[in-house]
Amino acid sequence: MMADNLDNQIEIESLLPFYLNGTLDENEQARVEDALRTNAELRMEIEALRQVRANMHASVSEHSPGEFGLARLMRDIDKEHRSSPFRPALSTLLAASIVAAAVIFVGVSFVFRDDEGYKQASGDSRTQQFTVAFRPDASEREISELLMEYGLGIIEGPSAVGLYRLASRSESDFELLLSELRKRVDVVESIQLE
Repeated sequence: MMADNLDNQIEIESLLPFYLNGTLDENEQARVEDALRTNAELRMEIEALRQVRANMHASVSEHSPGEFGLARLMRDIDKEHRSSPFRPALSTLLAASIVAAAVIFVGVSFVFRDDEGYKQASGDSRTQQFTVAFRPDASEREISELLMEYGLGIIEGPSAVGLYRLASRSESDFELLLSELRKRVDVVESIQLE
């Protein structure tokens, strides 16, 4: 019996804020009013809730701009969403000028093109190339110094297995260069002429 009363009181306490707001249905409101008549503890709790509510309303009115401020905020938000009538015209003009510039560029590039044919972008295809695997313990500095010493440039790499394609920047005897690079076992693990 005591447990039922405790459960009932807990349920009534959970309904008190809704009772204070006037959002209960008729049956719940009648239950809360009956409990308030017979239970002094519930009456003290509802009074405390009323004071909290009054304090909240007082602090909201002190710090908030109220209805006028809300209306002003909504007006400003609506103003932001409206687009200016000049913006679509400006963006259309900008897009048209970009397209015109692209057409002019393509036209000029066809008029002034040279008819050399295919040309490799990464370098002259007539240069001799090497495939190199550097030692795993070789530092980046050691590799860079080696490349500069022999006038080599990296064409590709590293591949999935760590290989680099190198090309000579100067006209030199490739067989001699290859034998010199093979002597550099401190940096080069393997090398082959392509």
